[in-house]
Amino acid sequence: MAPSVSSGLLLPLRPILEWLPQETLFSLCSRYHRISGHRIPAQTCSTLFGNARSGSAHDVPSRVQTLVDRTDGALGTARDILLEHTLLPFYFPFHSTRQCENWLIQIAAGSTPALKAQLGLAASQFGASHPLKACPDCMQLDTRDYGVSYWHVDHQVPGVHTCPTHQTPLLIATDKVSGQDRFGWVLPQQANLHNPLANLLSKSEVDLFTEGALALWRLPITFTFSLDKLHKLYYNEFVRCGFALKSSSKDEQKHFDQVLRDIVAVNSLTAFWPWLASPDCQRNLSARLRRVCHPTSPRVSRHPMTHLFLITLLFSSWEHFWTTYNNEESNYHNTEVFGSQNAESTIQEACESSHQLKISLIEELRSGKSISLAAKIAGITVATAITWAASEGIASPHRPKILNPDMRSRLVRQLQRGADKASVASTAKISVASVTRLLLSEPGLHSQWCAARFSKAQQRSRNTWKRITEAFPTASSNEWRKLDPAVYAWLYRNDRAWLQSSILNRPQTSIMSAQRRDWKSRDTALAQVVQVAALEWQLSHPGKRLTIGIICAEVDGLRRKMSAIAKLPLTRMAIQTACANTSRSVD
Repeated sequence: MAPSVSSGLLLPLRPILEWLPQETLFSLCSRYHRISGHRIPAQTCSTLFGNARSGSAHDVPSRVQTLVDRTDGALGTARDILLEHTLLPFYFPFHSTRQCENWLIQIAAGSTPALKAQLGLAASQFGASHPLKACPDCMQLDTRDYGVSYWHVDHQVPGVHTCPTHQTPLLIATDKVSGQDRFGWVLPQQANLHNPLANLLSKSEVDLFTEGALALWRLPITFTFSLDKLHKLYYNEFVRCGFALKSSSKDEQKHFDQVLRDIVAVNSLTAFWPWLASPDCQRNLSARLRRVCHPTSPRVSRHPMTHLFLITLLFSSWEHFWTTYNNEESNYHNTEVFGSQNAESTIQEACESSHQLKISLIEELRSGKSISLAAKIAGITVATAITWAASEGIASPHRPKILNPDMRSRLVRQLQRGADKASVASTAKISVASVTRLLLSEPGLHSQWCAARFSKAQQRSRNTWKRITEAFPTASSNEWRKLDPAVYAWLYRNDRAWLQSSILNRPQTSIMSAQRRDWKSRDTALAQVVQVAALEWQLSHPGKRLTIGIICAEVDGLRRKMSAIAKLPLTRMAIQTACANTSRSVD
């Protein structure tokens, strides 16, 4: 935390640095930039985020924790800001909660230059940029009620093309796209806004994806779609809509392509994704969507727009899709999903599914039945029953053939400490498969073993990285990385927040030159050189005006020293005098 900055600069502006309804983080910082009077964007970045180039991205921010510290937490926690005032949650439902939480930590602590690639944006045709969007009706109301128009977070969500409140087509800003405006702060009234549908003859139903996109954005970070369930659900609807035959894996490509073309045309989607105007690109999109719905080997897609297209094509509304997805019977045991020959066989398969078997087994065990009897009733092996029971925290009686109680206890303690399965098996003179069975049959042992293994690998990688950084304190992070790429890769994938912190908080070694620079002697010598060069130039160019640029060209190395001209007063006076003399002679 930076108390001096927080108490001395930002607290007097706290009434202004308050969230407006549905405001984005970029919008709040843009308002601060406007009222602060800063001349260049870098000043606002340094004040709010502690770095001249950090924080100015309107879609994927960085160093948010610094902003929280410098505002004394008045804006909320970094996590709350990212989840409520940025568009990032739109992409989270298709990734694991652990991965999303890791991304939030990285964004709060520093920057994540690879985040868009990890989200799959760089490889998608929908683009990795997110143009700023604004509703003209909201701009008028905001100006009337708050004295300023600002960026609404629900307008910025990808796929939202109409205002959820006014159903008005959103205006798109060309700012923040070009390299010139990339680091700027801008509000809607300052932006270059245009209507992408202005030149279209027919009115477009541009709210095609709005409902679904906002629903994805509002899902909690703890929710993650099951891609297996989605693929089965999509294929079921694919068959129901007539895009595929139940009796074979072939799909009706022409029918599907025609429906997709109609949706693109009727909803004027080419105004938002110009590449859709190409027939080849439309065919590529059609092939990609059909591969996601393949009955046996569906393509994994984590890009939300791919799923929004399928939801629009296959379901009447988001509510219908959401209800169907959460209907366990529709998602797990639907007859069309599994391509069953008749309803009877499908019901039998559903009853024998592992999920239902596990539920029935646990119920039998909790009712007091033995593990062998419960396994017999469920129709599974005793080994499988022991494993399933252990996953629910239910211990099973042991009938050791090889592992006596003492050996079993010893092996359990070793595994709890994260010992390698092969070394444990070698020490006990048993097979690795026996160790694996022990891991899965002892309640909680597998999770303890995984946690211990992770902790060991984490500590080992951290220690190695510390030894590298301490041995070469003046080296760059890239040079450290080359010394042990495997350790860097492990930390980058599994402990990135600590890795970034170790790089950012590296000790700043004070390297003093063996001989202190004598600025006074350097200034005297350089001033004499400037005077001589100026005199020679005046003699060879009578009647012409001498400029600083000419002097820098005549005196070798002077241009590089101009950045330190404050330490060279005699040189500065010599330059000013030479230029002034030639000006008077010319006049």
